Amino acid sequence: MKEILIIVISILIVIVGANISQGYLNQTSDELTNDIEILREEIKKAQNSEQNNSEELAKDIYDKWEKIEKNWSIMVMHNELDLIELAIVSMKTCIEENEYSEAIKELEKSSYLLEHIKDREKLALKNIL
Repeated sequence: MKEILIIVISILIVIVGANISQGYLNQTSDELTNDIEILREEIKKAQNSEQNNSEELAKDIYDKWEKIEKNWSIMVMHNELDLIELAIVSMKTCIEENEYSEAIKELEKSSYLLEHIKDREKLALKNIL
């Protein structure tokens, strides 16, 4: 009976921990994705005029990513974090160089990778097996 209780408690701890980490991943991923969407709209404006704040938004996204990445590194494989980092840095560089079409490609890549991590880290049978 003692062994069964220990097993049940262990499983509950794993499930609760997975739900908490998934909630954090979803929240921060959604925040970044929303910021990326705002930046995408700003880049579209920048392509039509000179006045824009896309560089500031790109820097804000990069700064936010640096904070989030520290916490995600506990839960997510590092090679996936490196891919997101590379896409965000490339996007920031493209914006600084006024290469807006390349920046949009990197934004798309970042959005895809963020959604991919959310799906990959879900507590589901296919992710466990």
